[in-house]
This record gives sequence, C-alpha cells and structure tokens, in this order.
Amino acid sequence: MATFRSSLALFILMAIIGAGDTGNVTYDGRSLVIDDQHKILFSSSIHYPCSTPHMWSHLIGKAKSGGIYVIDTYVFWNIHEPQQGKFDFSGRRDIVRFIKIIQAHGLYVCLRIGPFIQGEWSYVGLPFWLHNVPGNVFRTDNEPFKYHMKRYAQMIVKLMKSENLYAF
Repeated sequence: MATFRSSLALFILMAIIGAGDTGNVTYDGRSLVIDDQHKILFSSSIHYPCSTPHMWSHLIGKAKSGGIYVIDTYVFWNIHEPQQGKFDFSGRRDIVRFIKIIQAHGLYVCLRIGPFIQGEWSYVGLPFWLHNVPGNVFRTDNEPFKYHMKRYAQMIVKLMKSENLYAF
C-alpha cells in the first residue's frame, strides 16, 4: 500500500504544472507542500478543445474568482494525433497556450494524459487509427497499445518540459 501511495504522489507531482513562479513542490504523505506550505488545492475541469482559444482566459478567470486553484484537463490523444505520427497542436488544440493562460492567472494545472477519457468523448479519446494496429486489443494488456501509448505520453511530457511548464 505504501508503494501505491508513493507512486500516486509521484504521479500527482508529475501532473501538476506550475503557476508561474512556483518554487518547490513536494508531497509529504499527507498533502502537497508548495514552497514549504501545506496546500489543499480545489480544482475544476476546463477542457481546452471544448471552447475556443479566445474564451479560455475568461473561463479560467471565472474559475479563479470562484475559489479554484487548479484547472484539470485531459490531453485528448485523438485530436492531437488524428493520423498516426501526425500531431496537431493548433487552434483549440493548443494545449501549451492554454496552460500558459492558466499560469498567467496564477493557477496550477493537473494534466490528465490518459489514455482514456471517460467523459462523453468520441472513442474515449483514443485515436481511431489505433483500431487498425495489428495485435491491438482495446482495454487489455497488449504490447502494440502500450508501445503507442508510451510514445504519445513521452511526447506530451517532453513538450511540457520543453516549454518549462512543470512546477518543479
């Protein structure tokens, strides 16, 4: 059980993306500790492709005025890689711009890389081309799926790192 908690804490730390000038983010087994202060972070979901980029700042501002500290969002694999190996981060798919707007409001982001989106999203967020990958069987432990998911997740993590968006 302790290993699971440690893994969960590490996952949370990896997923929290900083609010601008955040210093040190850790987990002490009880809560997140940000700049040596225990924090309880209230969050709300805003999914960037469900609105237009010119709406993002207003939506985020309304969330902040309502007492929210964290915006959580899925990373929508099927809209970012509609064709195998061809990525799109333009327009309402511009997750970097979305996160930078959240940071400009002084809020954090909980990035939910997936792979599954359980909230009424087409094909649960998986790119349709996965259906045609030989040996891939959905919702099972199989190497073709793990290969493509790992490649995608690593690409998203590298993108966030290249933009210096992580809180630590």
